[in-house]
Amino acid sequence: MFSRFFKKKQKELKDLIEFKYNDKSVKIHINLKDASFEVKSYLELIIEELIDEDIASFDDAILSIPHKKVYQLPEDNLKIFSFPNFFGGSVEVELDGLVNQGDSKFIVNIFDENHIKILPYKIFGSILHITTKRFLLLPQNIYDIFIARENTKNSSDFKKYHFIELLQNDITDKVKFNGLSENDFIETVSNVELNITEDENHNIVLSPKIADLDDKLIKKYQEVINSKDDSLMITDVQSHSTIRNIIDKKNIKVAQAINKKAVISTYPKRTPK
Repeated sequence: MFSRFFKKKQKELKDLIEFKYNDKSVKIHINLKDASFEVKSYLELIIEELIDEDIASFDDAILSIPHKKVYQLPEDNLKIFSFPNFFGGSVEVELDGLVNQGDSKFIVNIFDENHIKILPYKIFGSILHITTKRFLLLPQNIYDIFIARENTKNSSDFKKYHFIELLQNDITDKVKFNGLSENDFIETVSNVELNITEDENHNIVLSPKIADLDDKLIKKYQEVINSKDDSLMITDVQSHSTIRNIIDKKNIKVAQAINKKAVISTYPKRTPK
């Protein structure tokens, strides 16, 4: 039904709609005054739905959509509002310097479908701007990469490691990271669990269970964990890989609380006669 309507009204829609953007949002200029009754009714219905769903705002004939909400739009809406085609190329991210250096930074190189480097380019939120007449819509995973890279500027080591983790976790073949060795991985600890054992005196021993880390390694870091008031990274060197486990402040507090009550005696206290 939509494809038939779009094909029938495509020329009129093209004349009525002008696609623009800035670094904050997409700005779609819509000339409803000159629209036919059928097209006007259709556009007004879509605009109302987007406003109700808190995706867009409409004022002075301009539909404003924040870049992060562009990816909530149905495919039909992208066509109706003259969005550009999706970028079909790839990105390669390089680490300039060392992660723990304050002035280190990530450089994102962009390549087209033929792996030809695109230079120069600018990023306006969800839009890859190449020239005034050539611009493309970034896929959400690549949009997320540019947003996350901004958060690494003048930031702590941990934000940089989180960014590397985002790159490593990308399941497409469109993202490549050049910075760590092939078998060096970053993993954020999602939660700290309670590990319960029994010692030789039949006391209950409580200890934090952190990801897949060996109990001996956690024990080795116990004093460090108890003294931290922010994030911590525990490096687990295995036979064929290195896993850098990032523990955030919230999970550090959980581990500290468990360590405070490390041993629970199972013997009842004797009361004096």
